Amino acid sequence: MHRLRRSTVLFLLWLAAAHPALAELRYTTVYKDHFVHGTTPATLYQDMIARPIVDPDDGPAFANITHDHTLSLKTATVAGACKVTDLSFAWSFVITLPKAAEESRMSPATGTLWREFVGKCRWHEEHRVGIFLDCGKAFLAHAEAMTGPAGSSALTRRSAATSTRNTRPA
Repeated sequence: MHRLRRSTVLFLLWLAAAHPALAELRYTTVYKDHFVHGTTPATLYQDMIARPIVDPDDGPAFANITHDHTLSLKTATVAGACKVTDLSFAWSFVITLPKAAEESRMSPATGTLWREFVGKCRWHEEHRVGIFLDCGKAFLAHAEAMTGPAGSSALTRRSAATSTRNTRPA
């Protein structure tokens, strides 16, 4: 019986040393409206040009996504090396889409064109969320695999620096 417990403990120690922490990627997406005034394609377009959504990184846009992230990282000495033992990455996305202020006053044809346009804007921004999440997953895989000398805080700094570089889509 004692031999069984010892082998179980040794197996669990090996498992902990051989397999890094299971990383967690969480995200939230909030949608905001940017009101556009007009009832014809021409007046809607003119208003979007005159009062665009201002993207902090890319300037004027018809729709956009902004984001912020938080990284939680813990390291410990495991089997003589500094390894990641707990890793969590959370992303907060905000998608801003155009919204017609006077859609009920549009002709049926203009209303259909408007809804198609907004649908394509939504698809585009949600696709960008997917790209960001793919980058985040790649970062987590790399961060989990990082090791350093026992007792080193350099691993934590390296992981945090990597999160900034690897979470920006091309």
